[in-house]
Amino acid sequence: MMLSLFIQEKITVALGFTLLHSLWEGVGLAFLTGMIMAFTRRSGAAVRYNLLMSALVLFVVGVFFTFLYEMEQHTTSQADWVGSRIGGWIGEHAGMIAAVWFGVMCMKLIKLSFDLYALQRLKVVRVKPLAEHLQVRAKHLADGLGIRKIIRIVESGIVRVPLVIGYIRPVILIPAGMIARVTPEDLEVILLHELAHIRRMDYLVNIFLRIVSILLFFNPAVLWVSSLIRTERENCCDDLVIRHTGDKVDYIRALLHFEEQRAPSYAMAFGGSSRMLSRVERLAAGYSRTLNRMELLILTLLLVLTCYFMGHPVFSMRASMPAPAGTSARTATSMQAATSARTGTSSRASPGAQTAPADGSQAAAMETKLKAEAVAGRGRPPDAHP
Repeated sequence: MMLSLFIQEKITVALGFTLLHSLWEGVGLAFLTGMIMAFTRRSGAAVRYNLLMSALVLFVVGVFFTFLYEMEQHTTSQADWVGSRIGGWIGEHAGMIAAVWFGVMCMKLIKLSFDLYALQRLKVVRVKPLAEHLQVRAKHLADGLGIRKIIRIVESGIVRVPLVIGYIRPVILIPAGMIARVTPEDLEVILLHELAHIRRMDYLVNIFLRIVSILLFFNPAVLWVSSLIRTERENCCDDLVIRHTGDKVDYIRALLHFEEQRAPSYAMAFGGSSRMLSRVERLAAGYSRTLNRMELLILTLLLVLTCYFMGHPVFSMRASMPAPAGTSARTATSMQAATSARTGTSSRASPGAQTAPADGSQAAAMETKLKAEAVAGRGRPPDAHP
């Protein structure tokens, strides 16, 4: 019973400190992301996407190892955990912190489950297959992109923008009636964009982003980087379609043809991005955006605050903190012996300190004797007066 309680306390305290450490680790992630955004403006969208994903994965791995480190850092008692670092408040309120984090995370996971269920329902509710010649054309486009999966393409009476759902058995949903309103060329680029998401496995990556954002919902850096990754994901698909068709102008025209609408955030939508204008501007200008003024301001403030707190005295108090309550008797004995040894060495090194008074009396007597001899040498008694 005591062992189980100790393990629970150990996990909650380690979790509390991990959540705290993830905030300053998020500051590092934000600085790294800012550098990526600043130095890859003229690079391809795929380069920026891969760098941003690598930075986020590195951050997640760092948080995971931080939790393992906190689990192994102190294994004796909660007093050691609290006494060995400044964050005593976290050690005392670790249960409350873990409970709040777990409650919010569970609510977000429940919402994610309902959203995924709703997406799966979109595959079968109010749908009908495309005409045979359109299915053949879509199969030809998929072969051109190197996709060997069996892909269902259906018309949906629910969705309002084209989107793809799933990866193992992907389904592309086309709004009902849209085929009659667009040209065959526009329909082709729409299908190519959705097929590009399937080829890049964006559906699985998006689920990963959603889970990370749920686990670290309190970390602004994670939310910011996830948003940038989603933007670059759409840019990567745009570049892939243009490389396949070789016609940028027609693709931009197809983007502008569709009214910007919101799609489910776990699906890959052709026109569902809230950054449609930035996508068109990037394709027209030929380079990606860099940091805006707000992002630069926030990163500058983070840099100033980081420099301030790194030089604050409170962060150098750990070296002067008293030993934890769990310090063993052997360690205390060793420290006492070392102190005694240093004292003995000092005493042997300065023996004159003990005989200083006697040496001073002898010096005074010698000086008096020398004066008397000097006076006698001049023929005058020592006590004579002129």
